[in-house]
Amino acid sequence: MTSEPGAIGRVLKVIAGTTAVLTFFFAIRQATIFVGDYRDRHRRVVERLATADLQRSARDYRAAWSSLREAATIDPRADTVQRAREALAMDWLEHAASSQGLSLGALGDTMSPVLTRGILDATGTRRADLLAHLGWADFLRSRDGGQVELDPSARYRQALATDSLNPYAHAMLGHWLLWGSPRRPDEARTHFAAALRSGRAGAYVRGLEFAAFANQQSDAGYMELLRVANAMRVANDTIDDRSRGRVYSVISSFLRRGTAPLPPAVSRSVAPGELLRTYRWLFSSNQAESDVETYTFMLARLQEAAGDSADAVTSYRAVRARLGPDDAGYRQGIDSALKRLRR
Repeated sequence: MTSEPGAIGRVLKVIAGTTAVLTFFFAIRQATIFVGDYRDRHRRVVERLATADLQRSARDYRAAWSSLREAATIDPRADTVQRAREALAMDWLEHAASSQGLSLGALGDTMSPVLTRGILDATGTRRADLLAHLGWADFLRSRDGGQVELDPSARYRQALATDSLNPYAHAMLGHWLLWGSPRRPDEARTHFAAALRSGRAGAYVRGLEFAAFANQQSDAGYMELLRVANAMRVANDTIDDRSRGRVYSVISSFLRRGTAPLPPAVSRSVAPGELLRTYRWLFSSNQAESDVETYTFMLARLQEAAGDSADAVTSYRAVRARLGPDDAGYRQGIDSALKRLRR
């Protein structure tokens, strides 16, 4: 009888030990499940991030946005997903023409919360980038949604207070100074120049500069486009097709006015010899066969303005030889030019 308590104690110890072992293995199993679940979630997030990156590089912004939304649903706390959404938001806003079914106002409304969240934690250059793009979202919303109380320039200036060299803030502020009233072209030029000095986002800055001055729809704005295109040639920059088309339209417009090869105001903006070199740089290698006459006629006008009389005569004659019976206006202008050059 005296041995019963000892036996019970041993049984209890066995039970306690067994319970501890079971608890240990249960904890291991739970940890294994947790790690496996984490790895699975991580894998799925990485897959969607990679998919979004491919879609973004193809400028399929709407699909990329959907992929990142799925990634955020899988792991709402993943910093990499938030960073990717911020980068996509800025990229999409920079290419707002690719709104892909969204109005400009809706695009701004959709991107703003992601940018705002990013600003809360960001510092330095990244914070300035996010602030500038939030200002651009405000600009798109004010254009399309009628929210005239929005002031994008306040965001741009906040960005410059954080990063005085920020190219996005400078370029967007320059654009804004040519959008509102009164327009301030001298101040805008200062901001575009500062944006280029930053050494970042040069192609975007130039594209926005072209758009800003083209929006003026005035000779002064158009001559600024010629000056900018000439500066890009000298710097051996790359020009996008949309900006190239704008310059072509401007040159074509000026060269078809009056009997002089170039209006005096154009010659004061860009020296004729420089403009001739810029024209060749922009267009000589990609003229369609159907556009040879127009291209060569404008080339001849620029050659004449630059004092390259022999080349101008050759070019005028080349155009004249291709004219049909319905091109009397062209023929008359060329004959007048050849008569001037013979003098």
